[in-house]
Amino acid sequence: MTTGLMEWGQAGSYNAPDDRRVISALVAGRSPGVVKPVVLTAGSGLNINVAAGWLAVVDCGDGTNGVIGTGSALVIPANAGDPGAPRTDSLWCDISPANGTFAVVVIPQSAETGRLGLRLATLTVPTNANLASAFTMTPVAAAYPWVPKPLPAAYAASSSSNYNPGTSLGDIPGASVTFTTTGLSTVLVLAVFDAAIATGGTNFSVVGGVVFDGTPNASQQVINQLTGAANRQTTPLLALYTNVAAGSHTAKLQAQASSGSGGVVRSPQTYITVLTIPV
Repeated sequence: MTTGLMEWGQAGSYNAPDDRRVISALVAGRSPGVVKPVVLTAGSGLNINVAAGWLAVVDCGDGTNGVIGTGSALVIPANAGDPGAPRTDSLWCDISPANGTFAVVVIPQSAETGRLGLRLATLTVPTNANLASAFTMTPVAAAYPWVPKPLPAAYAASSSSNYNPGTSLGDIPGASVTFTTTGLSTVLVLAVFDAAIATGGTNFSVVGGVVFDGTPNASQQVINQLTGAANRQTTPLLALYTNVAAGSHTAKLQAQASSGSGGVVRSPQTYITVLTIPV
C-alpha cells in the first residue's frame, strides 16, 4: 500500500505545497476570489491606505490555492495620471508560491495578463491626477462573502395579569415574544402554565397551548385539571419548530376553559421562553 502524511500540521517540518492543497480542498473547487474586500482611503500625495482585515483566495498556478490578506494596515504608492487621457489601474496582489510571499502593488490593468496574483480593486486615474484623493477606487466585491454565523438567542416574557379563560382559546396577556431570525433556524418554545381554581369555583379544566406565527397546534397543548376549591397546578410545555425561515416571528400562549368555572391562569407565574438556534 501507499502511505503518506495527512496534509495538515506536519510534525517538525513545513511543506508549503501540502498546505496549499489543504486550502484547495477547503474551498471545494470554487474559483479563487475575494472573501473580505479591501477598504481603501486616499492617503497623502499618491499614497493609498489599505485597511487591515482584507482576505482572499488566490490561484497559485499549480493546481493549488493560497490565502492572502493582512492583519495590519498598508500604505501603497500609486502612480500619477497620464497627460493625455484617464487611465485604469489595478490594486493588485502579486504572489510567490515558492517563497510563500505576496506583495500589494499598483499596476496598469493591461499588465495583469499572465501575472500570478489577484486584483483587489480598480483605480480610475484622471488625466494629470497627482493626488490619490482624485482617484475613483472601487474594491473588488466578495466572490464568497464573509457571513458570520448567527449565535443562538433567547427571548422571554411573563404574563402581565391574571387571565380568566373563556370557552374558546384566548391570548394570555403579556405572554408573547416577537423575534427575528437571520437565517434558517430551529426554534424551541418553553411554556409554563400556572392555573388555579378560585374559592367557589367548580371542577375546572383548562387547555393551554403555544401559537407560533398565528397557528395554534393541538399537539402542543396541555390540560390542567383542577378538582377542588383553591386548587393550583403548574404545567410545562415544550414545543419544537424546525426549518424556520429567516424573518420576524411571534410565539405566544393561549388558554381555554374546557369545563367548570372560576378558573384563572396566574400572573406572572405563567411565562414563555423562546430559544432560536441557527442551522
